[in-house]
Amino acid sequence: TPTSEAPVCEASTITDEYGFVVEILKCDGEMVADTGVAVLEESIGTLEEFGGSEAGKILATGIRDRLVLQTGCVDGLPDVASLADPRDVGTAIRLLPDDNAQQQVVNAFALISEGDSACLDQDAAAWTTATRGALSSLEAFGQALGGTSVPRDLGVPLDGEAEDLTLVTADAVNTYDRLYSVLTGLRPLEGSDLWFSASHFAHVNGLRQDLQESPAPTQVVIGSSLISRGLDPPLMNENVDTSLVSFAMDSAVAPINVVLAREARELSPSIDTIIWGHSSHPFFRQCFTGVGFRIEDPLRLQQAAFGGWPQLLELPRADRLLGKVSSPTRYETSPLSASAKHFHGDWEAGATTALEGKDAAVKADQLETYRQVYADIELCEPLFQYFEDTLIDWNQAGLSTILFVPPLSDEMTALHPGGRTAHDAVIERIREIAERNGARFVDYSMLVGGESFYDLNHLNIDGRRELSLALAEFIAAG
Repeated sequence: TPTSEAPVCEASTITDEYGFVVEILKCDGEMVADTGVAVLEESIGTLEEFGGSEAGKILATGIRDRLVLQTGCVDGLPDVASLADPRDVGTAIRLLPDDNAQQQVVNAFALISEGDSACLDQDAAAWTTATRGALSSLEAFGQALGGTSVPRDLGVPLDGEAEDLTLVTADAVNTYDRLYSVLTGLRPLEGSDLWFSASHFAHVNGLRQDLQESPAPTQVVIGSSLISRGLDPPLMNENVDTSLVSFAMDSAVAPINVVLAREARELSPSIDTIIWGHSSHPFFRQCFTGVGFRIEDPLRLQQAAFGGWPQLLELPRADRLLGKVSSPTRYETSPLSASAKHFHGDWEAGATTALEGKDAAVKADQLETYRQVYADIELCEPLFQYFEDTLIDWNQAGLSTILFVPPLSDEMTALHPGGRTAHDAVIERIREIAERNGARFVDYSMLVGGESFYDLNHLNIDGRRELSLALAEFIAAG
């Protein structure tokens, strides 16, 4: 009985009409399938409706993929969390309810592809010209959508761009970040998918700038909004013998704190001490201990950015995204940077703007939320182990560590059926972990009274000053 041989199949890639690298499966030399799944079926009435639609979000991702991740000499797909399905990107373009806007996007993709061909000859000048043309088309598209304009024509090359490609890449990221805000309908606070948040952008950009003008810090503070809002780093550095920078950030749970400490040390290798502020409250509220939590995805995107140019991959990813510190860029025009400015002002050692007085409305909302949390309490045991494992890792890396507990209001501790006693038990376990692993520990949970809180758990400007000076003195005491 005759038998047929099994087909020989192998995965490979092709480039589609818009220049996307697409994974396909070939059997005996014939394409049998691609790996994507098109899902977009939508009708868009106006350009205004396009922003925030599913099609808008897909097109934003597609622009990111071609402009930032798959430009240059790229022979495969980057190792990132998610890429747009090229078929859905094509559908999204066709759904644009304005012929001129649609043509601007098509032109941009064509120019990016033109730049790709220049890359094969390592012709940086030709790639620069093509990419500048793509940015000009994308800016025109963004203006049609109602996005912000830029102070100069991004289609005009700068002197020296062929030697310093970050002059191009920083403008490309700026353009994408602003388009992302308009196309997705998300608040600038949430940044773009290249950044965890506007505050994340502010910390990285701010420390890079500070290092050009000030002595490099030796200490970094990490923590959630209780720490970012509750400490005044410039006050600490001016009044007590400390040399610190804050990388504390809103919404930063424990694993994100650890990643941010790593980011700060990569930017400033002089940092040898990590100062970690962590309240007892999250042990009752949430149990996030996964490595990196939500911050690793944008970091992977950053690492893959402009990987098609070998000379760019040799640079720190912050230089590829923001341009070299000494170079002129337009990143200050981004909604992302405007939101960062709202939180951090001029970003002096990582300080946030202080919270003034009290906010009864915010506190009322918090009380409603936290009553539900404490009605069904489950202590997060893995978080204690996460603390221990992290301190062990930092010890092995030769780092010094200080753990401190920020002030807790009576209204917050009263929500737990066990009252402040239950919080004290958690704080004691943190102390034991710190001492067992050679870290210094200080408990400020009862440092201030109710008049020093802005809401249920954040300090106002008076409480912030008191905590800042107390912690600075503890750090300096050694």
